Amino acid sequence: MENTLEGHLVELGAVDDSEMWEWSITAAFIDPRDGRFRVASDSGCSCNGPWEYFTDADYGPPLTAKEACAEIMSESPVYRECVTDFRSDCLKICDAIKKADKAWRAGEFREEDFG
Repeated sequence: MENTLEGHLVELGAVDDSEMWEWSITAAFIDPRDGRFRVASDSGCSCNGPWEYFTDADYGPPLTAKEACAEIMSESPVYRECVTDFRSDCLKICDAIKKADKAWRAGEFREEDFG
């Protein structure tokens, strides 16, 4: 499987639940070509980094802004015991998703506004 999304997706925010050499991350992305969102989770050890071995399918299906926020918030209970501020991080990501959606619909999306 190839990764045709690589180099096209813009990360809008991520929740990182890493400890020592092990890491776990959930992030939201927008594809500025079509204004659709993706939510993905990845984990590993110090041997590799996030998204390093991802294919298109690993990023999940294209989502609307509303669906992407729901997906991000559905991750919240999973990490509640490990990361006390995970919910607030998820809300910040949802805000970024909404901001990106509004900018894209207005034809004003700029990647540097979300870096």
